Parts: sequence; C-alpha cells; structure tokens
Amino acid sequence: FKDFLLKKIQEKKNRELKHIIVVGIGGSNMGTMALCRALEGRLGVFLKANVPKIVFIDTVSPPLVSQIVDFLNRQVNSPEELLVNVISKSGETTETIANFEVIYQALKARFGDKINERLVFTTDKGSKLWIEAESRGLDLLEIPKQVGGRYSALSAVGLFPLGLADFNIQGFWDGAGEMVKRCLSTDVYQNPALI
Repeated sequence: FKDFLLKKIQEKKNRELKHIIVVGIGGSNMGTMALCRALEGRLGVFLKANVPKIVFIDTVSPPLVSQIVDFLNRQVNSPEELLVNVISKSGETTETIANFEVIYQALKARFGDKINERLVFTTDKGSKLWIEAESRGLDLLEIPKQVGGRYSALSAVGLFPLGLADFNIQGFWDGAGEMVKRCLSTDVYQNPALI
C-alpha cells in the first residue's frame, strides 16, 4: 500500500499544483483537516508559500459551494493547478456526491474532459462510486474494509491529500508505528494507552 500511495502522489503532483479540493464529509475528511490544523495552525494557508493548499468541501452549504466554484472559476487557470479528491467510504454519501457534481460541472465547463485526469476517488473497493469511477477510467484509491471513516486519517483518505500538500507522510507512518509498539508494550510505564 505504502509504495502504491507514494507512486500515486508523485504521479498526480506537478509543479503547477496549487489547490487540492477534498470533497467528503464526516470521517472522510475530519482527520485530515485536524492534522492540517494541528501542524499548520488556522492560518497555515497564508503562511506556507509555494505549497499546494487543501480546501475541504465538507458541507452542503450552498454559499460555501458557490464561493468555491467562484474561486475555481477566477483563480484556476488550468487543470494542472488542482486536484479533486472525492472521498466516501460507502461510495453513496449523498452530500459528497452532490458537492462533487457541482464542482465537476463547473470544472468540466471550463476545461472539458481534461479535468478527468485531475480527479481521484477514494472509496471502498466495489462501492457504487468505485464501480462508476472504474467504468469511466478514473483514478481510484481504496479504503481498506477494516478501516472505518473516522479512523481513516492514516490511510489513503488522509495521507493522499496530505502528501500532495507536502506534509511528511513518512513521519506519520513512522510515528503511528512507534505508537503501536508502545501501546502493545506490557511495561505499564512505557505504554501510554495503559497509563
């Protein structure tokens, strides 16, 4: 999985990439958003120059979606400047699909079918979203069956957009591995979960 994910990040990342649009709701984006905020602060979008910025579309608020469409129409000059990552574990999350459709129609009107190369769908293998994306030849990332949405930040759900935005995902893997070891220790004083 790790090598595949790193390859997909390298494949989708380019010099022109400025904006990563994460379309998801609940567990499909909250962990990623929390990591961004914890590591960058609330103003990280302004403080990190020359690094792709992650924009989360996590609500069906018409004003928010309208503002994002307006931003994309005014600020994005080519498909290479953005990547849209649609995330739904079930592949049937109504809010996510609705938000994606609005964003997709706006981008398709500007860039035609070229925009399809800048879409990545992260979902359960075999979900309706998976089957639809696969039938259209679009990029897919699998959410492991045993990983629930709210626990998915260290899967492709979180690591793909974070890797595109230059976060140290190798450090996340290493830290998670170290915590697993520590939390499995039988030495009570070395095990933070037992403490």
